[in-house]
Amino acid sequence: MRTLRQELLTQGVAALPAARERLGGEGGAVAQELRRIQILDELDSIEVSDEHDRGFADRVKLAELRGKDDWKAATQTFLVDQLRFGDWGATGPTDTVRRYWFQRPKQGHQTLMPVSRLERKFTGVIDRLAPDWMRPSIYPITFDRQTAQRRRVLVDVFPARGPKQVVPLPIALGWIGDAFIDALADYARWDDRGLCFALWKYRPKSNASPNGDLAFRFDFLVEADLAPVQALFAKKPGMTLASVRRHTDQLFPPLIRTIWLGKDLKPITDAKVLAYYDEPYDRGPGSGYGRDTNINNERWQQLAKLYPPAAWTTLCAKARAAAETQLREHLQLKELTRSLADQGARLADIRLAQQESRVAHLSAALRKEENARLKVERSLSDAVEAGIRKPAVRLDSIGAVFVSSKDPFAAEK
Repeated sequence: MRTLRQELLTQGVAALPAARERLGGEGGAVAQELRRIQILDELDSIEVSDEHDRGFADRVKLAELRGKDDWKAATQTFLVDQLRFGDWGATGPTDTVRRYWFQRPKQGHQTLMPVSRLERKFTGVIDRLAPDWMRPSIYPITFDRQTAQRRRVLVDVFPARGPKQVVPLPIALGWIGDAFIDALADYARWDDRGLCFALWKYRPKSNASPNGDLAFRFDFLVEADLAPVQALFAKKPGMTLASVRRHTDQLFPPLIRTIWLGKDLKPITDAKVLAYYDEPYDRGPGSGYGRDTNINNERWQQLAKLYPPAAWTTLCAKARAAAETQLREHLQLKELTRSLADQGARLADIRLAQQESRVAHLSAALRKEENARLKVERSLSDAVEAGIRKPAVRLDSIGAVFVSSKDPFAAEK
């Protein structure tokens, strides 16, 4: 307004068209300022209480320090041992900065990922400056924040003209939010290997039935349902699924719940019995304690008399339904979602009240436009609340575990 007053004094009425062009419209200064206010309101809406906020950065650092070794081991195991990516330190085998690359058969191993999938889903994380023998390679990455902040990886670059150049590359932090880690998580959700399994645990000294004592394991992912929100995308073009997911995940952090059911489809609650079924996979020699065998398609044929395919399919479907019923009705999920939905609704009311107070001071024309936006915001808040009250339940993995005093697969050992 100060600029407009000065222009009116110096230019007279001729200053008004230029001011209207500068201030009005979708890209005008007024609209931009309103968008900035909206962003601040959205930031205000995700603020936590002073008590919760106190020491937040310290808690994040502590969580990273405690979990970085486990996080590194899990990532390394999945990438190198399971998917067969190549692995080498940036300056040598012991360097904490790692380089992972796609291996081809001539290098001794074949990475167990379609190269087309790598190029399509990992495009933004491929290092185009990696040595020829390491391509395609992921950018340098470490699991230690201080290393990522303080170090750089030097790479030789040979331009078409001129001498060799040494380029310092930044080092990514292998943590949630990193592009490579996020792409790897997407791939894990896409690749169903290991999500459905069956094990035969041969325990010769147990009292288990020779035909196998059966237990089902279900791992459920529970998170806010975004379906009610997606219906509003057309009314708010700038909204993305990722931004909504971040918002809802803060209000309702995703949960992993494991449920064990016996053959009678009733929950297994005895700790000793659960420990029996949940023992780590053991491919031992079979004498004395026993061994575990992965039941692949060929081995299922040997169990067809005990578990005919049609009857087994029916039993699995019933177990799936019983497990979700147990999850929704008996594990305090209703109480938890009700509490979190109420908390989210209170935060939304505060944010909307802040926006309404600002809209009240606008001109009539702008007030009409902002009230329309507020209506969409209310609908969005209601949809988020509905998605928390009735969350989406996704079966993340399912397993069948048989414990038996007999080994039907002994001949192939």
